[in-house]
Amino acid sequence: VFFFLPSKLLPPYFSKASSLSSSSRNQLRTARGIRPALGNELEIVLFLDSGGGTVQDYGLASSHLSRLRDEPHVTLSVCVDRVAASGGYMMACQATPGHLYAAPFAMLGSIGVLMETVNVHEVLKRYGVKPLVIKAGKNKAPLKTFGEVTTDELK
Repeated sequence: VFFFLPSKLLPPYFSKASSLSSSSRNQLRTARGIRPALGNELEIVLFLDSGGGTVQDYGLASSHLSRLRDEPHVTLSVCVDRVAASGGYMMACQATPGHLYAAPFAMLGSIGVLMETVNVHEVLKRYGVKPLVIKAGKNKAPLKTFGEVTTDELK
């Protein structure tokens, strides 16, 4: 739900169709569509409650939020009452600096991922296949389908 201030309520700005448009067309639509209707100063208040989901969906939503936040004279405020985890946390992080608000017992952050996999390392090793695994950090993807799983990764 988006509330556009001053005192005007508009429907959500995002739609699946907007992701098909070019970036410059989206920027023009933002500048020409929202600004004339609401004036020079604009605050967008996003009430966010999300446990996350797929990176494609939340990445797209986050990129739209960052595009709106980067518009001149636009403040993006994000309010979390209960949870903003994983992709929801990525969206919350798009708030204008100093404009992320959370309830005292709200949970924000990447609170964990469930992953189930079958490890075929020994089968591959038997046939001389050596998988290569590239990770962003030592705690990313600790369990692998193809590579050897160490005791440290199982902890």
